[in-house]
Amino acid sequence: MQHHPVSLEQRRRALLRLLALGAGMGAGAGLLGGCGGGGADSPAAPTPPSPPPPTGPSGALVYRNSTAVGVYSFATRSERQFDPGSQPFPDPGVSASAAGLVSTAREGDAGSDFNLGFFRLDGTLATSFSVARDLAFQTSAVVFSADGTRIAFSVDEPASPSNSTRIARTVVATWPAGSILAEIDLHEDPVWAGNELLVRDAATLRLRRFDTNLVDQGLLGTVQVGQQYGSCTASADGRFVAWQDNASPRRIQALDRSTGGSWTAVQDDVSDTRSPVFSPDARHLALLTRGVFFDVPHVLPFATGSTVTVDSAVHELGGALTNCGGRIGWAP
Repeated sequence: MQHHPVSLEQRRRALLRLLALGAGMGAGAGLLGGCGGGGADSPAAPTPPSPPPPTGPSGALVYRNSTAVGVYSFATRSERQFDPGSQPFPDPGVSASAAGLVSTAREGDAGSDFNLGFFRLDGTLATSFSVARDLAFQTSAVVFSADGTRIAFSVDEPASPSNSTRIARTVVATWPAGSILAEIDLHEDPVWAGNELLVRDAATLRLRRFDTNLVDQGLLGTVQVGQQYGSCTASADGRFVAWQDNASPRRIQALDRSTGGSWTAVQDDVSDTRSPVFSPDARHLALLTRGVFFDVPHVLPFATGSTVTVDSAVHELGGALTNCGGRIGWAP
């Protein structure tokens, strides 16, 4: 092999390359220090980003027993109670609007059949309506459309002044004027899915959907809900529907209307779960189920395809009224 002498210039360039290489290795070691794993010949895995902190429930949950309404603030973790007036029989429960109005059913004033009361979250009365419908009684809490321009509730009453046969009927009205927009015969217990209306067929317990113009869109798939008051709920954007099924014990089923997928969202091995309501962001479900002695509110996480088993030690709402019934509501 022939030897070629190395010039001073070649030696100088080689030395500069070595110095540059050493500086680059030192800088790399500083950036990766403390990561661990990987030898000199294997690159270290990148550090995964930290998951976002869990988002807890917010707003206020509202519920009623036979004598009072409870308003639970998630911000202060405390409950306020107020007297909504005498309840009718049967009591369909309460609901809450996006504007923070709590709707309760009350006994009617003299000369009317029943009364609709609307309270602020602090328990002060905002307004009330006396509803005079011959021989009628209210069978659902008043529920608000997502945009707050319409309300709906159901009644049990004679089919007509000339026909004494009693039927279920859903009444849809404007808010706040209270002008009647539509009456849907043979259907009850309405709930708004955004600005669409879902009502339960009183005979088959199937859900029927009406669009934003209150035009009948037919049945909502094969969904069949429980017969109790407040047995169905929908998310504020209309994407999710959750309902009490007819199994034993009764569970909460859910439907993602964007995909058509359905699953068991909540189960309890020993007690019925009922009266579901979505949080405003649809990340939680509140419902009624057995506490130590009575039915009380529980709050659980909600996610597509996820089934949560009720654990009262984890999910029961502290300080809640006991023996709650009917629909419950969730205000932002």
